[in-house]
Amino acid sequence: QELRQAVRSHGEDAVVADLAFDIESLLGLPPGSCFGLDPLRPGAVVHITGMASARHLEGAVGVLERWEEEERRWAVRLLEEEEVKLIRAENLVAGLPPPPGDSDGEIDGRRQDLEKPWWVVSLEAAS
Repeated sequence: QELRQAVRSHGEDAVVADLAFDIESLLGLPPGSCFGLDPLRPGAVVHITGMASARHLEGAVGVLERWEEEERRWAVRLLEEEEVKLIRAENLVAGLPPPPGDSDGEIDGRRQDLEKPWWVVSLEAAS
């Protein structure tokens, strides 16, 4: 609990935020789920999802450059296209997209029994 409070109070510090997201990633948790920090911030790696008007961008990976207040969108530098696109926050997910077939614990079409480590269970129980 004290760690969560300490991270939240220093969450604007990019180094603290990066460490928090790294910890969540190592624990197999979605970015921002444990420490409550917004994973969408300048410098964050994201992927695009759910853009019906631009299906060719589905799964595209980029880096957030800045929030465009007037447009209410993030400026995202796409890695493969080497250009900046303005994307709504609801179409961005922090981190890389999951590998194909990696939904619901399946890897290469086979179900994997993934047990959560004790510290993940403890964190979930504490929240």
